[in-house]
Order: sequence, then structure tokens, then C-alpha cells
Amino acid sequence: MSGADAVAVVIATFRRPDAVRRAVASVLAQTAPVGEIVVVDDASPTPAPSFDDARVRVLRRTENGGQGAAYRDGLAAVRRPLVAFLDDDDLWRPDKIARQLTALAGAADPERTIVSCAVETLRDGRRHSLPRRPPRSDEPLADYLFVAGGVLQQSTLLGPTALARRAAFDPGVRRHQDLGFILRAERLGAGVVLVEAPLVLWGTTARDRLSTVRDPTASLAWLATEPALTPQQRAGFLARHAAIGAPPLVGLGRIAVAAACGALDLREAAALASRRVLPERLGRPLRRVGRGLLGAPVR
Repeated sequence: MSGADAVAVVIATFRRPDAVRRAVASVLAQTAPVGEIVVVDDASPTPAPSFDDARVRVLRRTENGGQGAAYRDGLAAVRRPLVAFLDDDDLWRPDKIARQLTALAGAADPERTIVSCAVETLRDGRRHSLPRRPPRSDEPLADYLFVAGGVLQQSTLLGPTALARRAAFDPGVRRHQDLGFILRAERLGAGVVLVEAPLVLWGTTARDRLSTVRDPTASLAWLATEPALTPQQRAGFLARHAAIGAPPLVGLGRIAVAAACGALDLREAAALASRRVLPERLGRPLRRVGRGLLGAPVR
């Protein structure tokens, strides 16, 4: 299962022809060349471009189904024993696959290991690195993601194709497909290894990925599919993923509940409130309190 040509890459895209060209270029620029790239166009009004490289195939869905459906179709189509995923508005550093293959080879059980890595994201015009630490070996991934504030983002993930197909992607949800995927993989006995170098540029088409306002409806719908989460894990999820875009009092209430049950410390609660819920003039003082908690600056 070793060797970069054993890796297939699935890229989901919708209405971003220029972005998907850059995403594919970042895969083709890997120092360890991959064996296959499957681009899934999720029924864009203007179809995704074709590519000259023989390793790239473009699948065109006839109906828009969201990222979960696109990744599901791409995963079904790949022909390599390892698979990695890439959103169309993210980019890979040239050594991403090489470093992850090294990490996978060193895992205790490569057949049941998913390798992630740190990401760089834009905030206040500067690049910041996430997460602050890797998951501990004895730490439930839901605790890592929703209580410790960890990040295992879609475009960082690489693992065995057979395991990925068992964990699958839920085509019925519109957000957090990566969270559901990683939690299902854990329930199948998989572990996660994190390469702490930021090998993914996250959200290259977004002005400011962490402060982009989103309606929390899709996040609440995803939460309803995970009844096994503990109250603390649920509170942490709501604060991190369903406070932004909610009415301010609702958003602040979710942050307060998470802080009260230990899913956020007070400085992180201040950072979330200032950056995601409160108007700019009110949030600026809290932002100074929470500076540095949502990612370390990349120098």
C-alpha cells in the first residue's frame, strides 16, 4: 500500500472552474506524484474544465447533491488502495502526500489509520496555523474536535480506500461531511495521525475563512445525525459551528453553555464571541483577550 502512485485524490467542485484548476495543479505539483485524480463536478451550471494529464478524470453529476454526494461518487470511482480528499478552494503544499505517506508507513496499523495534517487559514489578513495540537492517542475524536477545538479538515485527510468506503460520506447533509466521516471511521476502529506541519492552504477563495457568516441551519441538521455525542461535545459543537449566523443572543447563549460545561475556556469563549457573534465595535475588545486561540500565526 506504499508509494505515491497508490494514492487516488478525489476533488469535489461546484461553480469554481478557476479554483478547481488551481486545486488540481497543486496535486499535480506533488513531490511524490499521485496515481489518479477524480474531479467530481456537482452539476455546475458551467461544467468543470477538462485536464490534459491522463491521471485526471472528471465525473459530472446531473443533479446538485452537495459535497457529501460528490465525495461519495468520487470515492466509488477511485481505483487505488489509498485515497485523499481536496475541496476545490483549498490547495496542497508540494510535500503534502510525501509526508503523509511517511506518517502512514510509521503507524502501528496502517490499514486502520487516517493521516491528517495542519492547515493554514486566513484571518485578519494573516495566515494562521490550525490545530494547536494533535489528538492524543486515548482521546475520543469528538472530544478533540468539539471540546479541545481540534481540526481534522476534509482536504487534509488521507487513508486506505477500503476504510474510507466503509466510513462513507453522508449525501443527506450539507455541512460537516468531514466530521461525520472521521467519527464513523473512529467507530470502525480507525485512529488518526496528524502531521503537525501546515500542508494545506484552507479556503483560498474566502476573504476570511473563520469569520465568513453562515446560516447555522445546516450545522444543526448535521448535529441531529449524531445522537451519540455527549452533552459536553454537543455544547462545544454548537458554540464552534452554530453560534455564527445565529441571532446574537442565541449565539452568545451557545458560547456561554459551552464555557460553563468546560467545552470552551473563558479566553476561547471571548475569542469566539468577538469574532463570530458580536458586531465589530463590540467585539474588538474581546478579540484582544482571545488573540492567538484560534490559531498560531504562520511566520
